[in-house]
Amino acid sequence: MKILVGLGNPGESYHFTRHNIGFLFLDYLIMCNKEDLISYVIERKLQAELAQIALFGQTCLLVKPQTYMNTSGSAVKRVVEYYKQKVTPSLLVIHDDLDIAFGDWKLSFAKGPKVHNGLNSICEQLKTDQFWRLRLGIAGEQYRDIKRQGKSVAEEYILRPFSQEEQQRLPELFLSAQQGSREYLQLL
Repeated sequence: MKILVGLGNPGESYHFTRHNIGFLFLDYLIMCNKEDLISYVIERKLQAELAQIALFGQTCLLVKPQTYMNTSGSAVKRVVEYYKQKVTPSLLVIHDDLDIAFGDWKLSFAKGPKVHNGLNSICEQLKTDQFWRLRLGIAGEQYRDIKRQGKSVAEEYILRPFSQEEQQRLPELFLSAQQGSREYLQLL
């Protein structure tokens, strides 16, 4: 079984923020999987919402940590241990990345953005950085303006909702990024 972890923050106020693009991507995968009616189940002991789907011929467990972004590692560790999976090659973490332009994505192994508290938490809890990442770009025009003005990128951009234009482009990004999840599953 493959474990696909989408990073984000629980709660309605965070739902359509840029930081929740990992959660949104998992929701997209479920929406595209029309074979079965699939919904998330909250597993309190694992601190996560879980859904199991068949994706490109493989059984995948979709995981949304409910611990908030900066402590995502505790939920990821619980899930990996509970399902007795090896981090490499079983784990794919899907997350926002400010080093990549909005609309682009990268599949990488043991490489990620310069700073990402969710990834740092996972690496710390698992005691390794040797796992796959599907990095979804969120760096848009507003980001460059906020950075130039010296404002807080977290408060003024990452934790803010997508712009109207970005919302309209999300399905296109997710359709393209779905290729990244296919590549990951075919590598194994």
